Amino acid sequence: MLLKLVNIKKSYGLVPVLKGINLSVDISKVVSIVGPSGAGKTTLLQIIGSLDTCDSGDIFFEGVNMATWNNKQKATFRNKKIGFVFQFHNLLPEFTALENVSIPALIAGNEKELATNNAIELLKYFGLENRMNNKPSELSGGEQQRVAFARALINKPALILADEPTGNLDTHNASEMHKLIFNLRDDFKTTFIIVTHNKELAAMTDEQLTIVDGVISSRNLR
Repeated sequence: MLLKLVNIKKSYGLVPVLKGINLSVDISKVVSIVGPSGAGKTTLLQIIGSLDTCDSGDIFFEGVNMATWNNKQKATFRNKKIGFVFQFHNLLPEFTALENVSIPALIAGNEKELATNNAIELLKYFGLENRMNNKPSELSGGEQQRVAFARALINKPALILADEPTGNLDTHNASEMHKLIFNLRDDFKTTFIIVTHNKELAAMTDEQLTIVDGVISSRNLR
C-alpha cells in the first residue's frame, strides 16, 4: 500500500470541507476523484500532497505518518516523492521546456548535466524532442501539458497528483492525454490520483471515488 488516509477532516473557518475521509491507494494504480464543485476534491488533493494540512486524522505514506514531519521534511517529500500536474500547466514562462522539466531535479540536488540528460530523455518519451528549446508561449496546450507531466516525472516520484489535467484541452488532446496517463502508469510504475470532471477519464481509472459534501459517497472499482 502506498497511501492511507484515516478520518481526514478539514474546515475553513466555520465551514467544514472534508468530514472524515478514509482512503487506501495501492502502488501503480490510477484513482480518479469526481464530484460537484466545492465538494472538497482539490482540498483533499492538496492535503495528500502536503500543500495544506488537515485539522484531524492521519495520512500514512509508504507506512510513515506524515503528521510527524516538519516543514523541511514535507518540502523534501513534495520534491522527491510527489509530482504535481495542474489544469493550466503552471510552467515558468521565461524558461524553455527543457529548463522547466530540469528544475525539480536541480532543486533535488542533481548535477546540472544529469538533470538535463534526464529531462531530455523524458521530453523524447513525450515526443517533444523538437520542442525542447521552446518556451511555453511557443507550445500548444497539449504540448504544454506533456511538458508538465515530464516535469512531474523528473524525480521518479511514487505518486502523481493531478488536478483537472485535461480540463484545458480540446477533445482530441484530452483523449490522447487520457491514454498517455495509463502508459505512464505502466512504464514508470507510478501511482496517479486525479481530480477530474471528465467522465471518460474517470471511467477508465482503476478506482473512481465520488466525493459529495466532504465525504466519499461511492467507490467504483474496475
